[in-house]
Amino acid sequence: MHFCDNTAVNALLNFHMQTASARDIELNWEIDLPEKLGISDIDLCSIIGNILENAITACEGIPAQERFIDLSIRPDPDGHLYIIASNPFDGELRLDGTVYLSTHENGSGIGLSSISSTAAGYGGRAQFRHQEHEFYTDVVIPYT
Repeated sequence: MHFCDNTAVNALLNFHMQTASARDIELNWEIDLPEKLGISDIDLCSIIGNILENAITACEGIPAQERFIDLSIRPDPDGHLYIIASNPFDGELRLDGTVYLSTHENGSGIGLSSISSTAAGYGGRAQFRHQEHEFYTDVVIPYT
């Protein structure tokens, strides 16, 4: 499928679409990403890949009829890229104060910190929050 003009991100989205489909996860994606924004393809794929890997893993822990991933990726005319995602989870979280810790049994647990540090490297930010059984990721990155 053609999600966007960025070849690397498009390939990544297709991979995760297939993975999610095999796990009965409904995808509600709105992607508007040009070929180039002044953010490296590696960094974009790292951020988006971590978001989607975490969301797919979280969805695996809940009944199939409740699984979904909402994802919006779009630049604004003022020079900011917004990546916004939400997905359900089983309600189990590990927090150290306000910092989310990994719940992956064998995972490295660096996904959220990687998203944050990559966004910060461009002068952006990443925020994570949850409400009841839904997890939210908001990333804003200035681009040139």
